[in-house]
Amino acid sequence: MPGKGREESITYLLDRCIFCAQCVELCNIEAIEIKREFEFARYDKSKMNYIYDKKQIVENKG
Repeated sequence: MPGKGREESITYLLDRCIFCAQCVELCNIEAIEIKREFEFARYDKSKMNYIYDKKQIVENKG
C-alpha cells in the first residue's frame, strides 16, 4: 500500500522473521511486542505477511 510517509502503514513480513526482537528495540513508538503465544502459527510461512493501515494501528493501540 503506497503511503505518504512512514506512518501510513506497517507491513509485517513474518515469513522472514527470526524473532530476534531487534524491531522491538528499534521501534520508537513502542508499537511492536513479541510474546510467547503462537497466534501466528502456520504450516505455510508465506501466508504470515500482514499489512496494517494507520487506522488499524491507532485502533489497536487504544
